[in-house]
Amino acid sequence: MKQARSKEGLSTHLARIWRGFKDFLYGFFMYGMVQEVVGRKIERERLFLLFTLGDFLGMPVFPGYYKLRLLPYCLPGLERWQRSSSRPKDMFTHLKE
Repeated sequence: MKQARSKEGLSTHLARIWRGFKDFLYGFFMYGMVQEVVGRKIERERLFLLFTLGDFLGMPVFPGYYKLRLLPYCLPGLERWQRSSSRPKDMFTHLKE
C-alpha cells in the first residue's frame, strides 16, 4: 500500500516537473511571438472595423449594403472598438514597457 502511494506521488511529482519545464520553454521561446501575433490581430481587427463601421466616428467608407451585410460579424467587438477608438491617446500610450 505504501509503495503504491509512493509510485503515485512520484508520478504526479514528475508530471508537475515536466509541466513546469514545458511552461518554461514556452515562455522562453514562444511567449514573445504569441504576444506579437495577438497584437497584430487586434490592430487588423481595429482596421477592419474602421473600414466597415467608420461612420460611427464620422468617416464614411463603405456603402450601406456592405455595412449591413458585415454588421452581424462586427457586433461582438463593436463596443470595445468604439471605446478604444474614442479614447484620447498621447505619445506614452505607444511606448512599450
